[in-house]
Amino acid sequence: MTLDLHTFATAYYPWKQIFHVDSEPGYQLFSSYMKMYEHIQTLRQGQLTVVESGLPFTEHALPHTPSKTYPVVCLGGTFDHLHAGHKLLLTAAAILLEIPESSSTVPARFIIGVTGDELLKRKKYAEFVQSWDLRVTNVIEFLGSILQLSKSGWAGLDITKNEDKVVAKFRDGAIEIHCVVLRDAFGPTITEEEMDVLVVSGETRSGGDAVNTRRRGLGWHDLEIFEVDVLDAEDSADGPTKTKQDFATKISSTAIREKKAEARK
Repeated sequence: MTLDLHTFATAYYPWKQIFHVDSEPGYQLFSSYMKMYEHIQTLRQGQLTVVESGLPFTEHALPHTPSKTYPVVCLGGTFDHLHAGHKLLLTAAAILLEIPESSSTVPARFIIGVTGDELLKRKKYAEFVQSWDLRVTNVIEFLGSILQLSKSGWAGLDITKNEDKVVAKFRDGAIEIHCVVLRDAFGPTITEEEMDVLVVSGETRSGGDAVNTRRRGLGWHDLEIFEVDVLDAEDSADGPTKTKQDFATKISSTAIREKKAEARK
């Protein structure tokens, strides 16, 4: 989560349902949240749902280590038919943002390269690839659901567009999402010097090394590389997470397009 409980509770949003864990920490968190939220929306008992808790973590099993954050985070991908793997990458990258407390200071920037339509014409089932505009819209809407928290609510995002870039401002300008067209493997990482970290998946690890090689050639500093494990379609809550070397079974846009093609037949 990229925000504190008070910010989350005081950001108006009309919840249909609130879930909380059936454990002592779960009830403590629920009680704290409701004390902050009760003056915003009146909830009926039927809107509150208790869910079974898993195994508890002790302090020794899950030590608290403060995470490093960065003013400018970069990420690239196709984001076609936005799925759980994409959302995992976007969320991991969002957590790395160093978000200022006030919109009057320099905003945190999340730069996202979204592969241009021309580069996707040779993809499998290319006729089912979503347009660049739609893919960008889906990315921004998803990020809005986890980042756009203010007393004015989540609606009415401040978005500006031109031919190659869409900029969305969240939290009254404290966060800027820059979606730019990717026409090659490097995108803004070699056209914008001021960025700090590049988020990659396991299968694009080598791309991070190539980016830093090009940046060194320009006399620029290396980007820190933050790797997120590939989300495997065969993983389950009952088993350990696996990262397969061939990525054949990972959740993918290609698999989604294939299903759409089969459905059309």
